[in-house]
Amino acid sequence: MECLRILRIKRPSHMAFYQRLKIYFAKPIHHKVLMIVTAAYITFAFNGLMFSSVVSRLPFTTLSDYLFLVSFYISLFLILLIFISLTSFGKFVKYWVIFLIILSSIISYASNAYHVVFDDVMLINVLETDIHEATELFHWAWILNVVLFGLV
Repeated sequence: MECLRILRIKRPSHMAFYQRLKIYFAKPIHHKVLMIVTAAYITFAFNGLMFSSVVSRLPFTTLSDYLFLVSFYISLFLILLIFISLTSFGKFVKYWVIFLIILSSIISYASNAYHVVFDDVMLINVLETDIHEATELFHWAWILNVVLFGLV
């Protein structure tokens, strides 16, 4: 009768796990993948008020209503992707994407909290705002939204 030996499987130490993790995250992300992920994130994370208003206006009685909603998501995603790819150049893609995400989180908070639509008149109003009026809009909810959605 043969003796059965208990196999001892050596588990990697925590240091080896962190080393593998560090190597995995050290790989650079291709700029095209970064643009696609950013367009998808801005489409789905920062347009809640617009999508809820579109959904509230659709009766969802036919297949064409569902197809319209899907095409609406896809159209907005593609428009954002084209905009990001046309306005980003070379090594500045990462910085441009960071700026767009932070700007989108600020605009999204203003749209959701104050129910305003940002158009050309609103942009003129933003440029004409003085310091006193602008500081009244800053509070903890705005900061939390920008940190959670724009920086994290």
